Amino acid sequence: MMKRTIALLLIAALLVLTAASAFAEEVEKPFIDFDIKMDRIPDGYGFTTREEGGSLFATFSSEDPDDVVIYVSVAFSDAFAGYTMTPDLSDEDLENAMQVLGADYNMPAFNLVETDYGTGMIRITENDAQSDYADFVTVWHGYLIRLALQKNAPLTDGDMDLAVRIASDMWIVEQ
Repeated sequence: MMKRTIALLLIAALLVLTAASAFAEEVEKPFIDFDIKMDRIPDGYGFTTREEGGSLFATFSSEDPDDVVIYVSVAFSDAFAGYTMTPDLSDEDLENAMQVLGADYNMPAFNLVETDYGTGMIRITENDAQSDYADFVTVWHGYLIRLALQKNAPLTDGDMDLAVRIASDMWIVEQ
């Protein structure tokens, strides 16, 4: 599980670096302090955050080891400065993001989903009903936001719905 978490964080970093190299124009990164706030936390789940290297990480977990654990990472991306997922990102940007994000998957399957507030997210899963991990990724005002789902059993539709509910209830608050 630790190896999977590290791999997911490395993929997020790779996405930022790969996307940044695709843009010729340099964008100055704003110095912004931010935090994650929740309208509501799902029943039975706890929520912790930590900051590291200018990025914010959160973990949603339950006391039940059979429940899905959702790891959230939020980091500003120069490559996506000023962009918010759908409709701002071009089809080419979405395709590039999907290629990079799917690199850690054997047979990636992609779906576009929306939060309750209309924020578009790319859902990446294995093209296999027995997969125990998935990712949801979006860009919000230049922040790359990733929800990584892990479970000790195959993910269910309810697990996927939980990730969308968490994304819908999560706010990035600039301080």
